[in-house]
Amino acid sequence: MSLLIANIAIVLVASYLALRFLKESPGEKAYLCQDCRFNRADLCLKPERPEALECTSYRSGQPEESPKE
Repeated sequence: MSLLIANIAIVLVASYLALRFLKESPGEKAYLCQDCRFNRADLCLKPERPEALECTSYRSGQPEESPKE
């Protein structure tokens, strides 16, 4: 019985993570850098930039500009 509960928990967690990834992904064959918060030369030094289709560091949303003093 506990093995069944553990298997159900694993499936639920895997499903949640898959849905979360799909929600944050900009879409197939879209350049991730266009809306990645790290799309700046001082934040991302990856050689795939700016035409990365896959990136483990991708996070949606551009960073807010810091106020200039």
